Amino acid sequence: MRGAILSSAATVLMIFSSPEVATAQDSMPVPTACCPGKDHLAQFVRIGLGNSSPDAPDLSLSPEWHVYGFERDGAEYIQINDVAGGVHLVIGKMAGEFWVLPAGASEVPISLPHRVILPPADASRVLVYENPEFKLNHHRGAEDSLWSVEPSSSP
Repeated sequence: MRGAILSSAATVLMIFSSPEVATAQDSMPVPTACCPGKDHLAQFVRIGLGNSSPDAPDLSLSPEWHVYGFERDGAEYIQINDVAGGVHLVIGKMAGEFWVLPAGASEVPISLPHRVILPPADASRVLVYENPEFKLNHHRGAEDSLWSVEPSSSP
């Protein structure tokens, strides 16, 4: 009897330590809730940041862009790709602070809550992503464009 229990325990340990199981666990959505009743991180994944087509749900509110969410070690990352899969920007967030990662091929200005940049005067605004804490807009003018991270109006 004791030998059967040890054999079963060894089998379980081998299964859960295999690379296939570890990879599957890393790509599963992380069930971390930010707000009561609103689990906006449920569709975030742990791996794939920077890929042109990561294995993650598209969270975009605009047909012009793809938005992917990532979460790891308490930090959130929002990646914005164009429709062809080109990475345009990655925004990081942790403990209410935002920053921009050096990703993508272009250097479009990004307005953050602690460093506000005004959009071009002739710019049209498109809401690209929103969660209970913040929203991401793309402002496109005749010659210039700007991304802006703003506090969300949702409670």
